[in-house]
Amino acid sequence: MPRKYLLWGLAFALMAAVMAMAAKEAPRSAHHPHHPTATDTRDSFEGFEGAWLPEGWQFYSASGHMDQENWYHGTEAYEGSFCAAIDFDPDLLPQDCLLTFEHMVKEGEDHLNFWIAGSDYHSANYDCTVEINEHTVYSWADNAVGSYVYSLVDLDLSEHLGQSVDIGFRYQGVDGAALYLDAVGLNEGVEPPPPPEPPANDTCEDIYYSWDHELAPGAFSIWTDNTLANPDYSLTYPSCTGYSCSGRDVVYSVCLQAGEQLDVAMQCSFDAALYIITDCDDPQNSCVAGADATVSEGYEEIMGFVAPANAIYYIIVSAYSDGSGPIELFGVNYGSGCIIATEEQTLDGMKAMYR
Repeated sequence: MPRKYLLWGLAFALMAAVMAMAAKEAPRSAHHPHHPTATDTRDSFEGFEGAWLPEGWQFYSASGHMDQENWYHGTEAYEGSFCAAIDFDPDLLPQDCLLTFEHMVKEGEDHLNFWIAGSDYHSANYDCTVEINEHTVYSWADNAVGSYVYSLVDLDLSEHLGQSVDIGFRYQGVDGAALYLDAVGLNEGVEPPPPPEPPANDTCEDIYYSWDHELAPGAFSIWTDNTLANPDYSLTYPSCTGYSCSGRDVVYSVCLQAGEQLDVAMQCSFDAALYIITDCDDPQNSCVAGADATVSEGYEEIMGFVAPANAIYYIIVSAYSDGSGPIELFGVNYGSGCIIATEEQTLDGMKAMYR
């Protein structure tokens, strides 16, 4: 449903939806994979910003389908505008595609480093390995850090000092997804950056004693991002959304008294899931409302949710599987705020003790 049909300040119409139970499929490509900030040395460097193929590079395909299933000039770059990319093609199986170049290993250029991103969800079915003189020295699938999150790899080639070696990036798979390679350097070695911190609302515990991620009474419109979040509150099928859910998620809370209403919706660029739980240790069984009605539009809504009891409700804003990026969360909280009694004091008072 387009955003334009939502009228701010007015009650949202209660919508009934019958969700199909057909299996959903995780995305096999990404738009603008996330990457941490880092600086690359440029002793011997290929960023794929020039003509394709770069000078001295070659590609091969074991099955002979050179154009259809091989590496190409991609735009989902770690840096700059271009990268080396390869897509999964179910009509050409098994895929076995090699991108290779030759290098004389010498002092100061005895480490190979590069940035690589792929689908962690599909990593059991495909891989990109690095070969030195046809010997495998690295497997992306064994080291994947997340779906379409660029990570830095540094490989020591010092045992080949004074030798000319063939360096190859081999994509193989039977049910894979896209993979992206960028910023290939040969230098003295680079230290991988520390893992990026997850968002401040990664978990229920993160937000419990903070007002920053609580939905106050009235209309709200919030921008958030699940790129660095962890998949903390996954669901198995069948669930309150109608599907399973294994994506990266962020959390918001809302205090509602019995009978108070919440309308909430999200918009993003990937397959999304939106659901409300009461117990963060048991999202599967404590889910009281959920939505996963679209596949690629990234729009989900929970309209007319009426709280069955006085409680803190947790809104889980998630990807269905691989997706990540900016998300807009918006709607109307018709509740009166955190006035749920806890023994002799309100939750407001209890939270204030921890501020």
